[in-house]
Amino acid sequence: MRNINPTLTLFCGLPGSGKTRIAKQLEQSTGAVRLCTDDWLADIDADLFDEELRELMQQ
Repeated sequence: MRNINPTLTLFCGLPGSGKTRIAKQLEQSTGAVRLCTDDWLADIDADLFDEELRELMQQ
């Protein structure tokens, strides 16, 4: 049986600082799974200015 050591990498930073670019590079170079809240919300046509939705997301 293969020994698997999962790794979780989180990126944070100011808008436009390159978080998404680096995450996409990591995804391509390692086969990692990239989870992106912005992508999820865009897929469901969520309104980011909806106060109720923002409160739910912050819980």
